[in-house]
Amino acid sequence: MNKPEIKKQLEEIVNKEDIQDFIDDGKQLIKTYQNLLDEEESVKNETQDDETLHDEEISTHDDDEITPLIEKFKSRMIELEKSIQQKEKKNLEIKQGLISRLRNLIQHEENIGALFAEIKEIQESWKDTGNIPRKIAQQINQEYHNLIEQFFYNINIYKELKENDLKKNYSLKNQVVHKMKELLDQERISVVQDRLRNLQNEWAEIGPTYQENWEKLKNEFYTTQNEVYEKIRVFYEERKVQQAKSIELKKELLQKAIELKSKEIKDMKTWDSVTKEFVQLQNDWKSAGHSNSKENKTLWVEFRSVCNDFFDQKSAFFKSQNKVYKKNEGLKLELIEKAKKLIDTENFKMGTKEIIELQKKWKQLGHAGRHSEHKLWKKFKAAGDEFFEKKESFFKEKDAAQSNHLQLKEKLIEEITGYKLKDNREESSKDLKEFSNRFSQIGDVPFSKKDKINKSFRSAMNEHYSNLGLSNHEKDRLFFETRIDQILSSQNPGKLIRDEKDRIRKKINGLTSEINQYENNLGFFKNSKGAEALLGEVNAKIEKAKDQITNLKNQLKSLPKEEA
Repeated sequence: MNKPEIKKQLEEIVNKEDIQDFIDDGKQLIKTYQNLLDEEESVKNETQDDETLHDEEISTHDDDEITPLIEKFKSRMIELEKSIQQKEKKNLEIKQGLISRLRNLIQHEENIGALFAEIKEIQESWKDTGNIPRKIAQQINQEYHNLIEQFFYNINIYKELKENDLKKNYSLKNQVVHKMKELLDQERISVVQDRLRNLQNEWAEIGPTYQENWEKLKNEFYTTQNEVYEKIRVFYEERKVQQAKSIELKKELLQKAIELKSKEIKDMKTWDSVTKEFVQLQNDWKSAGHSNSKENKTLWVEFRSVCNDFFDQKSAFFKSQNKVYKKNEGLKLELIEKAKKLIDTENFKMGTKEIIELQKKWKQLGHAGRHSEHKLWKKFKAAGDEFFEKKESFFKEKDAAQSNHLQLKEKLIEEITGYKLKDNREESSKDLKEFSNRFSQIGDVPFSKKDKINKSFRSAMNEHYSNLGLSNHEKDRLFFETRIDQILSSQNPGKLIRDEKDRIRKKINGLTSEINQYENNLGFFKNSKGAEALLGEVNAKIEKAKDQITNLKNQLKSLPKEEA
């Protein structure tokens, strides 16, 4: 149902002379209209950003016409309620008079004909008399019904009633009891109250039935009636409790909204997060239940005001952010250009470091606006992806080359292992030197295989060097020379020479520290049992370390100067 339809039906109701039969329809129309307002508010809140529609862009023509109709309807309801209360009060006085009159007839009237005529007149008057206040209705009806029952059971008329009448009345009263039991399953309490009054009147109008079945039937009627009254009482008690809980919940929601609105927000992510919390608060408000109490209306006005203030602040923030977005857009375009330039670099280590640095800077920059952010990120990501794809391709080729180098070095080691030394020592040394040159020229192998293949090469060469009678010092010198040849034939010899010098210096420092530690420990061994053996062992280690330092210093001197 839309607003024009609601307006039309409300006009029809408020213009009726008597609106009593249309109260529920009017309330339902107001509830439907409120739901439409809530939906419009929710849509407005969910779509409000830097391009959000303003309130003035939403037509309020129908609202301006519906609101007076709602107020008029409520005014008519208040007037009707006052009128009903006055009528119920007057009806109560009438029914109390009828009860007094009925009691007097039963106690004093002896003329059966006159008595029946009077009783019939009282029943008609009781039936024609409208509702009385709900709080006393059960007591008055009970008193009236008891007197009617007393009348029928005191007067010996059952002998004159036909069997068919007794049977018919028994069936009708059973039907009333059955219908009253059905009220226990009825959810709409207004329907329960209306039907209960009608069924009570029906019960009172039905004549007597079988005496032997009367007590059971009567007890079933009043037991069911009491259950229905209890259902009505429980409903109003639960509604009262529920409305109290609803008020407390709405107070909590209002407080949360106030706290959220006062929260300092400086970035788009937080605005989005807090907006979601506000939308959730609005949904929770709808779920908290509706009440026509004055306190509920006051809470709603405050809650709606807080929400409106928040979304106004959000709109103002996004407008002020446009300059910031523009600046961030320029900075991110610069990062994109830098990332594109790195695509053609062949220094992947440096390039990877710079790409990661650019990514960090990208994250540190603020948002560039909804329209630009995604497009910029797509370009930046594309440049990074292209760089890493190129890097991956390069290293795949490199891995393939290193695997081939590994196979070549393994074959060379087999060749070295199978080599037979010549009688001429100089020629054999020359051949071994050639093996070393070939090994160093083959190129790098996979890092995981590097130590193993070098160890195998050194082992094969050591065996030949030992057979030639070379000292360990001479072996180390030859291997060092081989290592230098490998460095000089690499793609970046300058850096590798610097690394080699740093390695040698660290090793010298480490050996010097060991010597110092050994010399400090000598004083502890002099007075120990077996001191001579310990002193000899320590001195031997010191001499070995000093000899290693001398060799390392010689290696350091023999290294060429680093290239720029």
